[in-house]
Amino acid sequence: MKKKYIPEYSKGEIVVYLKNDLDKDFAKAFSEKIGYKFLGKEMFGGFIVKTEAGKEDEAIKAFLDYNQLVENASKRDTKYEKASEFFSKIKSDFQDLEELYDKSSLKKFRKNLEKIIKELKDFNSSF
Repeated sequence: MKKKYIPEYSKGEIVVYLKNDLDKDFAKAFSEKIGYKFLGKEMFGGFIVKTEAGKEDEAIKAFLDYNQLVENASKRDTKYEKASEFFSKIKSDFQDLEELYDKSSLKKFRKNLEKIIKELKDFNSSF
């Protein structure tokens, strides 16, 4: 049976996605102009903004009211971020593994493959 995904939202933080490739400097000035602190970290094409804990939905609405500038805004899901970081690491590990397959012994290749399989199993049991 599949587990239902349950997000883990960061209290007091949202992610704001701006339109038209508006840059980090604009995101900072815009966030501060409407009363929120820009944290400076980019996340999946959006920017993390500090809100009052428990008032994330209110902040999301405030940003979405500027729909000519804002593509989307959402609560920051740290569980999703961890999963994305993990899968980026696994992708990198597989790229390294491909190089080993071409350049190295089968024994070293198998050892690294077993390491990746263990990481995937550990991740799956914790997710």
